[in-house]
Amino acid sequence: MRAKLRLLACLLCLGLSGPAPADPAPPIHVRFVNPGFAAEGFWRGVSDTMRAAADQLGIRLEISHADRQWPRMRANARAAIDAAERPDYLILVNEHRQAADLVAAADARGIPTLLLLSTLTPAQEARVGRPGRELPHWLGSLTPDNARAGREMATALFAAARELAPERDRLTLITLAGDAATPASTRRLAGLDQALATAPDIEEVRRLTVDWSREKAYRRIDAWLRTGRRFDAVWAANDPIALGAMAAAEAHGLVPGRDFAVVGMNWSAAALTHLRDGTLVMTHGGHFLAGAWAMVLLHDLHHGIPAIAGSRHLRFPMAGLTAPVPPRLRALLADRDWSRLDFRAFSRHHHPERTGYDFSLPALLAALDEESGHAD
Repeated sequence: MRAKLRLLACLLCLGLSGPAPADPAPPIHVRFVNPGFAAEGFWRGVSDTMRAAADQLGIRLEISHADRQWPRMRANARAAIDAAERPDYLILVNEHRQAADLVAAADARGIPTLLLLSTLTPAQEARVGRPGRELPHWLGSLTPDNARAGREMATALFAAARELAPERDRLTLITLAGDAATPASTRRLAGLDQALATAPDIEEVRRLTVDWSREKAYRRIDAWLRTGRRFDAVWAANDPIALGAMAAAEAHGLVPGRDFAVVGMNWSAAALTHLRDGTLVMTHGGHFLAGAWAMVLLHDLHHGIPAIAGSRHLRFPMAGLTAPVPPRLRALLADRDWSRLDFRAFSRHHHPERTGYDFSLPALLAALDEESGHAD
């Protein structure tokens, strides 16, 4: 008995004198300065997909919202940059071209910063510096291919307008732009201009800026129609703008899908309904998933994967949805339960056999196939 007690004491001493277990690594800390609203609209979608991916990847995420007021966005960004606890990564948006000095300030504090959805213009970059060069802590940017989206929207719109009026040699277009300053807006318009250059039968009779607002789109189209003028096509920079234009036209007795064609962008639930009943030609989009893709890239970068390389300005494709939309994608866009997607499936850290990233619609549909266990 005495020998057993001595053996137990020795084992306890060995246990107490052995190495203590290592503390788990703290989670990656990311702050996102969201220029939009927390409870509605496109920017809520960006935050929601970002949070779903962050939860799955073990990222501690903090989000501030500016309610589409750029002075508040700037104040939120300065608070994040000047905070006593510096984040591991900061995500900014060049909304209304306000991010250049913020990127420079974050760089001065040594905060790795990613620009999301809207990057610096060439003139801004020439003024404050390039990512990884004059600004070594500016990681770069992740933006959708807005020019391609604008062109694809226009191409689909022109084809639909021609089908509605096959006897006409010339068709009229009204363009409803989001704004005149944001790079995302100007790139979408550049894509529209590319399509117009190859469509001599399409006459753009007016290009209007409506500040991404459904209400302003309604007022602009209502004012146009009150003059007795008509149009054959409406190119709208997002779905709310498209829906505002459609509502104004309907108030004047016009029927979208019969009297004129219209396209939008955002993959919104309302737009999907209009796709189904034929009153909307296309809703382009998928760009709100940039929130999730940013989490994947920063997670991989933190684990030593060269996630942002080359030019440091990464672009991912969006896709135009037309009827019929795949049922599982339609269900996902209706309930917006992004936790149903395994965002680790897009990570190179979790899939070291990959050499690049695929954030395309086919990849998203493949992830939905895996989630449901079967294909449509």
